[in-house]
Amino acid sequence: MPHDTIARFFLRLCACAAALLAGPAGAVTISEIHYHPPSGDEALEFVETANETSTPADLSGWAFVEGIRFDFPAGTILGPRAYLVVARDAAALKARHGIANVLGDFTGLLENSGERITLANQSGVPVVGVRYRDGGKWPAEADGAGHSIALKGLRLDPEEPESWAKSP
Repeated sequence: MPHDTIARFFLRLCACAAALLAGPAGAVTISEIHYHPPSGDEALEFVETANETSTPADLSGWAFVEGIRFDFPAGTILGPRAYLVVARDAAALKARHGIANVLGDFTGLLENSGERITLANQSGVPVVGVRYRDGGKWPAEADGAGHSIALKGLRLDPEEPESWAKSP
């Protein structure tokens, strides 16, 4: 079995285990990624998380552990059917786009050519991960043309490029 297939199987297995252990918070997913802002303005990079359930998710102690690094502070609650943005530069993103629900600042950069991003729960168990790319079946408009990639539906598999579209 190819290494990438084994790694994807392991991440999905961990995500299933995390969902069982974490209860409603297992429905938290990565819903949008802005990895290559126009003009190379990396300060505007962000990753959006979403909670598809009707129950608040406590993200205290959760962290982005691969691709970028960000630890969610104690008391971080992702409301029911709500979104939360983690930015490279929260102040710059708020000023440019007027987004209120922004946390930051993450360390590292979102690679313009693509990479894996992994979100882990407070126990360090991966909950969701995605390996985005700047080619193939991934939306080309997100590669420096001003768009992000957005998950078409919160129940879709974020590992599949067909699950993503360019942002409006």
